[in-house]
Amino acid sequence: MLNKFERIRLVRYLGLNTEDSVLVESEADLERHAVFLANCERYSVRTFRPGLDTPYEPHFPIVSADEFESDCLPLLDRGYSLIVAHGIDPAEALVAGCIWTRAWDYLIEAAIGPGTVRRVTHWGEIDLSVRVSGSMRMEAPPEIRGALSMLEETEHTWATDVDLKDVLYEFSVYRSPVGWAQDQVIFWEIRGLDRQDSVLERFYRKAVET
Repeated sequence: MLNKFERIRLVRYLGLNTEDSVLVESEADLERHAVFLANCERYSVRTFRPGLDTPYEPHFPIVSADEFESDCLPLLDRGYSLIVAHGIDPAEALVAGCIWTRAWDYLIEAAIGPGTVRRVTHWGEIDLSVRVSGSMRMEAPPEIRGALSMLEETEHTWATDVDLKDVLYEFSVYRSPVGWAQDQVIFWEIRGLDRQDSVLERFYRKAVET
Protein backbone atom coordinates (compact mmCIF):
# COMPACT_ATOMS: atom_id res chain seq x y z
CA MET A 1 0.00 0.00 0.00
CA LEU A 2 1.37 3.37 -0.98
CA ASN A 3 1.35 6.00 1.72
CA LYS A 4 0.11 9.52 1.11
CA PHE A 5 3.54 10.95 0.31
CA GLU A 6 4.25 8.16 -2.16
CA ARG A 7 0.94 8.84 -3.92
CA ILE A 8 1.98 12.48 -4.29
CA ARG A 9 5.37 11.43 -5.66
CA LEU A 10 3.65 9.15 -8.15
CA VAL A 11 1.51 12.02 -9.44
CA ARG A 12 4.65 14.05 -10.04
CA TYR A 13 6.46 11.12 -11.66
CA LEU A 14 3.59 10.79 -14.13
CA GLY A 15 4.22 14.42 -15.13
CA LEU A 16 1.11 15.94 -13.58
CA ASN A 17 1.20 19.12 -11.54
CA THR A 18 1.11 18.56 -7.79
CA GLU A 19 2.31 20.28 -4.65
CA ASP A 20 6.01 20.93 -4.09
CA SER A 21 6.53 19.13 -0.79
CA VAL A 22 8.97 17.31 1.48
CA LEU A 23 8.46 14.54 4.01
CA VAL A 24 9.20 15.34 7.66
CA GLU A 25 9.27 12.40 10.06
CA SER A 26 11.85 13.59 12.59
CA GLU A 27 13.88 16.56 13.82
CA ALA A 28 16.65 15.42 11.49
CA ASP A 29 14.31 15.90 8.52
CA LEU A 30 13.74 19.50 9.58
CA GLU A 31 17.48 20.08 9.34
CA ARG A 32 17.74 18.18 6.05
CA HIS A 33 15.01 20.30 4.48
CA ALA A 34 15.97 23.58 6.16
CA VAL A 35 16.48 25.45 2.88
CA PHE A 36 13.15 24.29 1.47
CA LEU A 37 11.30 25.23 4.64
CA ALA A 38 12.99 28.61 4.85
CA ASN A 39 11.83 29.42 1.33
CA CYS A 40 8.16 28.88 2.23
CA GLU A 41 6.25 32.02 3.17
CA ARG A 42 3.46 29.78 4.46
CA TYR A 43 2.96 26.03 4.58
CA SER A 44 0.33 23.51 3.55
CA VAL A 45 0.62 20.41 5.74
CA ARG A 46 -0.95 17.00 5.31
CA THR A 47 -0.32 14.09 7.65
CA PHE A 48 -0.43 10.31 7.78
CA ARG A 49 0.62 7.54 10.13
CA PRO A 50 2.94 4.92 8.62
CA GLY A 51 1.16 1.65 7.94
CA LEU A 52 -2.30 3.18 8.24
CA ASP A 53 -4.61 4.53 5.55
CA THR A 54 -7.26 6.49 7.41
CA PRO A 55 -9.14 9.43 5.87
CA TYR A 56 -9.53 11.76 8.83
CA GLU A 57 -5.93 12.56 9.70
CA PRO A 58 -5.02 16.14 10.71
CA HIS A 59 -4.82 18.56 7.78
CA PHE A 60 -3.56 22.14 7.80
CA PRO A 61 -4.41 23.72 4.42
CA ILE A 62 -2.50 26.96 5.08
CA VAL A 63 -0.43 27.88 8.15
CA SER A 64 2.23 30.39 9.12
CA ALA A 65 5.68 29.43 10.38
CA ASP A 66 4.56 29.98 13.97
CA GLU A 67 1.44 27.86 13.46
CA PHE A 68 3.55 25.15 11.84
CA GLU A 69 5.76 25.03 14.91
CA SER A 70 2.95 25.12 17.46
CA ASP A 71 0.25 23.04 15.72
CA CYS A 72 2.03 20.69 13.32
CA LEU A 73 5.41 19.73 14.76
CA PRO A 74 3.95 18.23 17.99
CA LEU A 75 2.27 15.60 15.81
CA LEU A 76 5.69 14.02 15.21
CA ASP A 77 5.69 12.86 18.84
CA ARG A 78 2.31 11.23 18.23
CA GLY A 79 3.62 9.07 15.40
CA TYR A 80 2.50 11.21 12.47
CA SER A 81 4.53 11.92 9.36
CA LEU A 82 4.19 15.44 7.97
CA ILE A 83 3.98 16.30 4.28
CA VAL A 84 5.08 19.92 4.17
CA ALA A 85 4.47 21.93 1.01
CA HIS A 86 4.80 25.50 -0.15
CA GLY A 87 1.54 27.04 1.01
CA ILE A 88 -1.40 26.82 -1.40
CA ASP A 89 -4.37 28.75 -0.04
CA PRO A 90 -7.71 26.93 -0.57
CA ALA A 91 -9.43 30.31 -0.46
CA GLU A 92 -8.15 30.78 -4.02
CA ALA A 93 -9.65 27.53 -5.33
CA LEU A 94 -12.32 27.61 -8.03
CA VAL A 95 -13.07 23.87 -8.00
CA ALA A 96 -12.04 20.94 -5.79
CA GLY A 97 -12.99 17.31 -6.03
CA CYS A 98 -12.28 13.89 -7.51
CA ILE A 99 -11.98 12.37 -10.97
CA TRP A 100 -12.47 8.64 -11.41
CA THR A 101 -10.93 7.37 -14.64
CA ARG A 102 -12.97 4.42 -15.88
CA ALA A 103 -12.77 2.15 -18.92
CA TRP A 104 -15.05 4.24 -21.12
CA ASP A 105 -15.52 7.52 -19.33
CA TYR A 106 -14.62 9.81 -16.44
CA LEU A 107 -16.75 10.38 -13.38
CA ILE A 108 -16.27 13.78 -11.79
CA GLU A 109 -17.60 14.93 -8.43
CA ALA A 110 -16.57 18.40 -7.35
CA ALA A 111 -17.40 21.35 -5.14
CA ILE A 112 -17.47 24.80 -6.72
CA GLY A 113 -15.72 27.70 -5.00
CA PRO A 114 -13.09 28.02 -2.28
CA GLY A 115 -12.08 25.04 -0.17
CA THR A 116 -10.20 21.76 -0.27
CA VAL A 117 -11.03 18.34 -1.71
CA ARG A 118 -12.34 17.43 1.73
CA ARG A 119 -15.51 19.35 0.87
CA VAL A 120 -16.30 16.39 -1.39
CA THR A 121 -14.52 13.44 0.26
CA HIS A 122 -15.35 14.23 3.89
CA TRP A 123 -18.42 16.45 3.91
CA GLY A 124 -20.26 15.38 0.76
CA GLU A 125 -20.58 18.90 -0.67
CA ILE A 126 -21.02 17.94 -4.33
CA ASP A 127 -22.04 20.81 -6.60
CA LEU A 128 -21.02 19.08 -9.81
CA SER A 129 -21.46 15.40 -10.68
CA VAL A 130 -20.96 14.42 -14.32
CA ARG A 131 -19.85 11.54 -16.51
CA VAL A 132 -17.77 12.45 -19.54
CA SER A 133 -16.45 10.19 -22.29
CA GLY A 134 -13.17 11.01 -23.93
CA SER A 135 -14.80 11.93 -27.23
CA MET A 136 -17.16 14.32 -25.43
CA ARG A 137 -14.50 16.05 -23.34
CA MET A 138 -15.11 19.44 -24.91
CA GLU A 139 -18.71 19.25 -23.72
CA ALA A 140 -17.58 18.92 -20.10
CA PRO A 141 -18.05 21.91 -17.79
CA PRO A 142 -15.27 24.42 -18.53
CA GLU A 143 -14.03 24.27 -14.93
CA ILE A 144 -12.82 20.68 -15.38
CA ARG A 145 -12.05 20.51 -19.10
CA GLY A 146 -8.36 21.22 -18.59
CA ALA A 147 -7.99 18.55 -15.92
CA LEU A 148 -9.58 15.90 -18.15
CA SER A 149 -7.31 16.84 -21.04
CA MET A 150 -4.25 16.39 -18.83
CA LEU A 151 -5.41 12.98 -17.64
CA GLU A 152 -6.13 11.78 -21.18
CA GLU A 153 -2.65 12.83 -22.26
CA THR A 154 -1.10 11.13 -19.23
CA GLU A 155 -2.95 7.87 -19.91
CA HIS A 156 -1.72 7.93 -23.51
CA THR A 157 1.87 8.70 -22.50
CA TRP A 158 2.09 5.85 -20.00
CA ALA A 159 -0.16 3.33 -21.79
CA THR A 160 2.62 0.77 -22.33
CA ASP A 161 3.89 1.04 -18.74
CA VAL A 162 0.84 1.17 -16.48
CA ASP A 163 -2.94 1.04 -16.77
CA LEU A 164 -4.34 4.32 -15.45
CA LYS A 165 -7.99 3.30 -15.57
CA ASP A 166 -9.94 2.58 -12.38
CA VAL A 167 -7.87 5.31 -10.77
CA LEU A 168 -9.10 8.13 -8.53
CA TYR A 169 -7.43 11.53 -8.61
CA GLU A 170 -8.00 14.30 -6.10
CA PHE A 171 -7.71 17.64 -7.89
CA SER A 172 -8.34 21.37 -7.67
CA VAL A 173 -8.46 24.26 -10.08
CA TYR A 174 -7.07 27.60 -8.86
CA ARG A 175 -7.38 31.21 -9.91
CA SER A 176 -3.62 31.49 -10.40
CA PRO A 177 -0.88 28.93 -11.12
CA VAL A 178 0.17 26.78 -8.16
CA GLY A 179 2.30 23.69 -7.49
CA TRP A 180 5.68 22.57 -8.76
CA ALA A 181 4.66 22.96 -12.42
CA GLN A 182 2.88 26.27 -11.84
CA ASP A 183 -0.48 25.45 -13.40
CA GLN A 184 -4.03 26.33 -12.43
CA VAL A 185 -4.90 22.62 -12.31
CA ILE A 186 -3.29 20.61 -9.51
CA PHE A 187 -3.61 16.91 -8.71
CA TRP A 188 -3.13 16.24 -5.01
CA GLU A 189 -2.77 12.47 -5.12
CA ILE A 190 -3.65 9.31 -7.00
CA ARG A 191 -5.28 6.15 -5.70
CA GLY A 192 -6.07 2.88 -7.44
CA LEU A 193 -9.52 1.42 -6.87
CA ASP A 194 -9.76 -2.20 -5.70
CA ARG A 195 -7.05 -4.34 -7.32
CA GLN A 196 -5.73 -1.37 -9.28
CA ASP A 197 -4.13 -0.05 -6.09
CA SER A 198 -1.63 -2.92 -6.12
CA VAL A 199 -0.94 -2.22 -9.82
CA LEU A 200 0.01 1.35 -8.98
CA GLU A 201 2.15 0.21 -6.08
CA ARG A 202 4.12 -2.23 -8.24
CA PHE A 203 4.63 0.49 -10.84
CA TYR A 204 5.76 2.95 -8.18
CA ARG A 205 8.23 0.54 -6.59
CA LYS A 206 9.74 -0.29 -9.97
CA ALA A 207 9.71 3.12 -11.65
CA VAL A 208 9.91 5.78 -8.95
CA GLU A 209 12.15 4.13 -6.41
CA THR A 210 14.75 2.86 -8.91
